[in-house]
Amino acid sequence: MNSNLKNGPFVDRECTDHKYLFIFIFFMLTIFIISLNGFMTGDPGLIGVPHDNQGNFCGISPNYEDFKLIFYPEKNNPNIFVCVEKCPETLQSFIKCNCKYNANKTQIVTT
Repeated sequence: MNSNLKNGPFVDRECTDHKYLFIFIFFMLTIFIISLNGFMTGDPGLIGVPHDNQGNFCGISPNYEDFKLIFYPEKNNPNIFVCVEKCPETLQSFIKCNCKYNANKTQIVTT
């Protein structure tokens, strides 16, 4: 046993990693500044709102107020998602559903 520890922990304790403490404080300040900027310039209410693959927020963006749900029409392609009024029961009902889909950079509204 170390003779310095015979009467308990060291009495003269001090931080031995000063440079890492400063680096940690720097990164914490950076995260705080970035978060503050995000909350001041962004809209934190949109964090949990679904959006389609064109960046339109379902239920919020103009002309998308009635389309509050998100639907993935292709199981194997998660890069295509669509704002829909209600979830289709089958893919055939998706083709007939009232939805906003923008696959070719042109607005298509099917009814």
